[in-house]
Amino acid sequence: MNFDRFKTDEKRVKYLYDQVNNITPLNECRLYKEEQLQKTDDVLLLRNCIEWIIRANTIILNIKYALSQSLANVKKMKCSLEETDNRVKYSYYLEDAVYRDIALWDIYKQLLNEFYQCGYSKDDIYNIFIFLKHKKFEGRTPNNILKYLETENHQIVRQTLRNSFAHSTDSTSTYIFHSKSNGTVKPELKYFLLNHPFENLNIIIEDIHKLLGFMNNTIKIINNFREAKILLYNVSTTMPCGEILEDKDLWNLYILQDNFEKIIIPCEHYCKKAHKYNNTYVCKPISIYYRRINESEHKYDGTFIPKLSFDDIVKD
Repeated sequence: MNFDRFKTDEKRVKYLYDQVNNITPLNECRLYKEEQLQKTDDVLLLRNCIEWIIRANTIILNIKYALSQSLANVKKMKCSLEETDNRVKYSYYLEDAVYRDIALWDIYKQLLNEFYQCGYSKDDIYNIFIFLKHKKFEGRTPNNILKYLETENHQIVRQTLRNSFAHSTDSTSTYIFHSKSNGTVKPELKYFLLNHPFENLNIIIEDIHKLLGFMNNTIKIINNFREAKILLYNVSTTMPCGEILEDKDLWNLYILQDNFEKIIIPCEHYCKKAHKYNNTYVCKPISIYYRRINESEHKYDGTFIPKLSFDDIVKD
């Protein structure tokens, strides 16, 4: 981000505040009690993924707070080189945001490991770069993640800022070091001429937004898996006579999707549209409506329209 396009610090600060406010929690893909109690490997897998997403959201809220506080103190600074309480607080909260950003990358690594069942232990300490080269990721989105991790922007966060806070000089504070070269004493300007606080904040904010973009893409895949394999749906059928029947059983979507063409229902009241089948009269629904349990809004619902005739089903 080139801050030269902003003519005043007020506009730069507003832009940064807007970017911080755009940092939002992830969809936690929560389940209702009835859905959690399904005894399947898929449910166990999803519940473990949810734990990592909940942990990620805690970190995201803390990052947002740290960035807001850091920016609030930068706003009070009169000069980027000043050594004041405002500068100290700016640096303190910036450091907090950097560490939590790196921690969030590690949580994302844990989520990928869990969902794609790569086999690493939760307690294993393994490098994210090595992890993303795992054979299960061949041809998958994580290849794009690995390319981003090698960009200059991310390396500034992971190497320059994080490592300087942890192992070397504070890269947000000026130092007047000198060295001797060919008998001449010279100042080491790289420790004096630092990035402007706006630049450091923007680099971290951009890195977080990039990470959240990757995480949201993965969570969309997880949510599709959840909707198809784990969510439970109430099902109602509209019969040829116009009567609507509520099924007492709950359905998973993938089972309903595989079997809706084969559904036939015994007729409670014989009519001309009924078919005789195994010594009883049955009807084939003209539409099958499904909606997630405990949901009043039409967020998780849909309708299947059978195409096969009764004779087609009997032939099969």
